[in-house]
This record gives sequence, structure tokens and C-alpha cells, in this order.
Amino acid sequence: MKIVTIAAAALTSTLLLSSPSVAAPYQQSSTGTCTAATCTITFATVPSGKTAELTNVSCYARAPYNLGASEVRKVTLQQLTASGGTGVSVTLAPAPYLLGSSTPATAQSVWVISQPVTLYATGGQKFRVRAELTSGRFSELSCHVSGKI
Repeated sequence: MKIVTIAAAALTSTLLLSSPSVAAPYQQSSTGTCTAATCTITFATVPSGKTAELTNVSCYARAPYNLGASEVRKVTLQQLTASGGTGVSVTLAPAPYLLGSSTPATAQSVWVISQPVTLYATGGQKFRVRAELTSGRFSELSCHVSGKI
């Protein structure tokens, strides 16, 4: 009788351990803070006791129309440590588009990014997107990150 009880308990434990945990969807959207040739978006802190896994990042950036694709120096998705330092970084690949206008003063160069990624942050850490131009000034940077937590 005891052997049956132990076997039943072991079977229950095995079933509980092999059950997959259910992760909740994780997503955030934000518009960046731009100063001259650099824009930064810092997303909210990952809650304590949780781990967020990003699987996709999408961004939209605008700058004056006379800036070409070569003017985008670097766009990175970064994991920030709980103390504010930079952990792991992923370089993103922007695709340029020119949104023309009959008035050159109102035409804009636009870069878009929609890229699969794999980047983790644990409780107390944050994600950040940082975009840099070699010259000129950003008009806007907006990004959306998604994954699971």
C-alpha cells in the first residue's frame, strides 16, 4: 500500500514538473526623447520576480528629407541593468523610405524597423532603444517592443 502511495505521489510530481508554464504577452510602446542626432526610448522596468523576453521590435523614425540611409549611424536595442548600466545590445537594421512633398521644407526621410530579436531582462531591469544619426536631427522616434513575460 505504501508503494502505491509513493508511486502516485511521484507520478503527480512528474506531471506537475513537466507542465509548461504559461507566459503572458508583454508589449510596450513609446516615443523617444531626441536631442540633436540621438533619440532614446527607455521602457518601463520589468516587475520584480519576472523575466521579460522580447521577440520583436518595431520602430519608426523621421528626420529632414535630405538625410539619406547612410546618415543613420546605429540603432540598438539594449538591456539595461538594474543599476542603469548597459547589458546586452542588439543592432537593428533600419530600412529607409522617403516621404516626398511638393515643398522640400516639409518632406521627411523615414526609417522603419520591424525585426525579430531575442533579448531578456529580469526584474528591476529595462529595455532601451537608442538611435544615432551621423549628422542632422531626428524629428521623431517611436518604438513598440513585444514578447512574453
